[in-house]
Amino acid sequence: MDPRVREHAAIVVEHSVDLQPGDNVVISAPPAAEDLAVALHEVVGDVGANPVALNSNDRFSRAYLRAREEDVELPEHALALIEETDVYIDIRANTNVTETSDVDPETTAAFQAAQKPLLDERLSKTWCLTQFPTASHAQLAQLSTEGYENFVWDAVNKDWDAVREHQAQLGDLLED
Repeated sequence: MDPRVREHAAIVVEHSVDLQPGDNVVISAPPAAEDLAVALHEVVGDVGANPVALNSNDRFSRAYLRAREEDVELPEHALALIEETDVYIDIRANTNVTETSDVDPETTAAFQAAQKPLLDERLSKTWCLTQFPTASHAQLAQLSTEGYENFVWDAVNKDWDAVREHQAQLGDLLED
C-alpha cells in the first residue's frame, strides 16, 4: 500500500475527527477507495474505536433509482445506524463521476429529499468528507492519475499542527 494512504488515514482519524476510544464510527467507502478504507480500519483499531463499513457505490444508487417506480423513502434502519454513530467518515472515490446521469432528475430530487433527515443526522455528528484519488477524478481535473494522486495527497498529508499554528499567527496579525 502506498504509504501516503496510511498517512491520509492517520490525518483523518487524528486531526479531522479526533477519534476517541469507544467511539462508534461509520466508514462509507466505494470499492475504488479500498486501500484507504483498510488503512482507516487499522488506525481506528489502534485508537480502540468501533468501525462499521458501508460500501457506497454510485452503480448501486443508479440501479435502485432507475428501478424504483414509486416514491422513494428513507430506510428507518439507515437512520438508526447514524443515530447510534459518533463519527461518520465519507470517502469520495468515483470510478465514473457521471454514473447516475441517466437517472430521471425528478427521481434524484425525490431521493435527495427523502434522504434529508439522514443527512441532517450525519451532519449533527463529528464527520469528515475526504477524497481518495481515482482516474475518474484525475480526468475531471485534466491530470494524469499520478499527477492527481500527488495533488490530493499534497493537499491532505500536511503537518496540520504547523498549519494551525501558522493560521493562529495570521489571526494575531489581523487583531493588531
